[in-house]
Amino acid sequence: MEQSPTGKPLASEPAVSQTAAAAGVQMPLTATGKPRASVWLQRVWLVIYVGFCIELGLWLVVAPWRQVWTNNSLLIDYPALQRVLLNYFLRGAVTGLGIIDLGLGISAAVHYREKR
Repeated sequence: MEQSPTGKPLASEPAVSQTAAAAGVQMPLTATGKPRASVWLQRVWLVIYVGFCIELGLWLVVAPWRQVWTNNSLLIDYPALQRVLLNYFLRGAVTGLGIIDLGLGISAAVHYREKR
C-alpha cells in the first residue's frame, strides 16, 4: 500500500488498520484512522457503565431505608456492627453516595461524545 509523505494511505485504496492488515483482515477505519470497531466498543462500554451506575446508585439510595438493611441475618452475631449500620448518619451517607453514583451515570450518558 502506497503512503503519502504524511504517512497516511493514499485515497485510491481503502484505509485499513495496521494490526488488522497484519492479520489479513480488512477492517474499515474512521476519519481519524481508528478501526470502526473501537467506536462500537465505546458505545457498549457506555451502556454498561451507565447501567451499572444507575443500578448501584438506586440500590444505595433505597437499601439503607428498607428492611433488608435493618433485618440483616448476617449481622445477628455482631450487635455492635448492627448498631453502627442502623445509625441514621451512616444511612444518610450511603444514600448520598447513591445520589452521587446516579449523577455520574446520568452525566456520562448526557455528555457522551464519540472520540473520532
